[in-house]
Amino acid sequence: MYRRVTQLMLQELQTNTYERKASFTPPKRFHKMAKKILMSVNMRCEKCRSAALKIGGQTTGVTFVGLEGKEKDQVVVIGEGIDAAGLVLRLRKKVGFADLISVTDVDTS
Repeated sequence: MYRRVTQLMLQELQTNTYERKASFTPPKRFHKMAKKILMSVNMRCEKCRSAALKIGGQTTGVTFVGLEGKEKDQVVVIGEGIDAAGLVLRLRKKVGFADLISVTDVDTS
């Protein structure tokens, strides 16, 4: 049985009839929605602040990066098609502790 299955798979590969299943792609209307991402970042010095802003600005689709909060310890990123979890992971790797506070839709009109 196993031999026959592998032979069939090899035949499909050789005749190029093997088709790869397409991954799920959300509708385009979701890609164009602007999001406001608010993250809390542990910033010990001015260099940490500039690094956090630089990382936020280098992300594709970002239109605005800024600091909020009493101690300027929250990073705000606004843009379209931004991966919030990936952005938090990059901040944790380069700056230090980072926590995702909220992700909200921004009205562009």
